[in-house]
Amino acid sequence: MTLLQINTVAHGVTPVAGIMRAIHAASLAAGIDAHMVAGYGDGEGCDLVMESRTGLCLNALSARLRGDDGFAARMSTRLLLRHIEHLRPDIVHLHNAHGYYLNLPMLQEALRAADIPLVVTLHDHWWLTGRCATPQANDCSRYLTRDCARCPYPDVYPAALRSTKPHYKDTDGITFVAPSRGLAAHFGAGVIPNGVEIPRPAARTGVRPFALAVADRWTIGKDPLTLMELAPLFDMPLVIVGELPGSLLRRRRPPVIVLREHENLPQVINTLGPGNVVHIPGSLDKQALAQIYTDAAVLISTSRSEAFGMTVAEALLCGTPAVVRAGTAPAELLTDADGLATPFTDLRESADAIVRAAHTLHPTAALITTPSAMADAYMALYRRLC
Repeated sequence: MTLLQINTVAHGVTPVAGIMRAIHAASLAAGIDAHMVAGYGDGEGCDLVMESRTGLCLNALSARLRGDDGFAARMSTRLLLRHIEHLRPDIVHLHNAHGYYLNLPMLQEALRAADIPLVVTLHDHWWLTGRCATPQANDCSRYLTRDCARCPYPDVYPAALRSTKPHYKDTDGITFVAPSRGLAAHFGAGVIPNGVEIPRPAARTGVRPFALAVADRWTIGKDPLTLMELAPLFDMPLVIVGELPGSLLRRRRPPVIVLREHENLPQVINTLGPGNVVHIPGSLDKQALAQIYTDAAVLISTSRSEAFGMTVAEALLCGTPAVVRAGTAPAELLTDADGLATPFTDLRESADAIVRAAHTLHPTAALITTPSAMADAYMALYRRLC
C-alpha cells in the first residue's frame, strides 16, 4: 500500500502536523510506503513543499480579498497533482484543506478520475462553512443550516473582505473522519480520537495550588474574557499560558503579572494570593508544559469551539483534573474522575466547580488515545478502502 498525507505544514510544533507525522511513522513501521506533502514551511521528511513564501503571500492576499481559501492556489496544486501522478498512491489522506496552499476542487477531480480514495480528517469546522474554522466562537449557528454564504463575521479567521458561497457540498468520494463525536455527527463521519502523549514529570515542584489555562493563542473562541472574570472567584491564583489580547492585559482587574521565565513560576505562585493572574506569553516546549500541567491543581477550558481538546487531554495525562465548557468536544474526554463540564453562564457556579475539581478529583485519563492506537485505527481504515 502507498499512502500520501497532505497538510498545510509538516513541522510537529502544530498539533495537526504532529498527528500527520505520528501516522507517517507508524505506517512506515507497519511496512506501508508512506509519504508526506506540506503546503509550505519546513519540509523535513516530505516529498514536496508546494508553496514558496511569495506564493503563500499571494494566496493569502487572494483569500483576504475574495474569501477563496481552499479554492485558489492553482499553480501549487498542479505541482501536487504531478507528484500524485508520479507516485500513484493507493490512499490520499488530507488534513487541513485551508491555509492558502490548495485548490480543493482540482485535487478532488484528479483523485476521482484516478479512482484514488480520499480520506479527510475534520480538524475543525471548515468543511461545514467553506471559510470559517470555528463558527461557534461567535455563537454563530448558520453552519447548521448551511447558510454561510452570507457570513455576518467576515473579519473572523481567516478574515475576508467578502464571503463566498461555501463549497462543502462537494463530498463525493470522500471518507470523513473526526476526532470527536460532536464534530463527526455533522457528516456522519467515523470517529478516531487524536493520539496524545506528553512526557509526564517524575514529581510536582511543591508549588501551592493554582488553576491553569493553556492555548497557543487566546482568540475570541477560547473566551479569555470569561477566564479573567472567573479568576477573582476561586481560592487560588490563575496561570494563563499563551498569547493574550492586549485589551485584557490592560485591564486593571484582576492584576496580571507577566512572567517571561516560566522556570520562576513556583516562586512567584508561592507569593501570591487568590485572584491574581500570572501570564506566560508564547508557547512552551512539551517538557516545560508537562511540568506546569503536573504542578497545577486544575485546568480550565472556557473554549466555545474545539474539534478535540488537546490541552485537556495533556492535562489529564499529567494527573490534573479539568473543568471544561459543557457541550464541547473536550467534555467528551472526561470521566467522572477526570473533570467537570459547566456552561460558564453562572460564574459563581463555575468557580465552585473549579474548586471542587481541584480538591476532589483524581484523573484516570481512561478516554485518552495514544498516538500508536490512533495510527492503528487509521491504518485499519486505509486497508478497508484499498
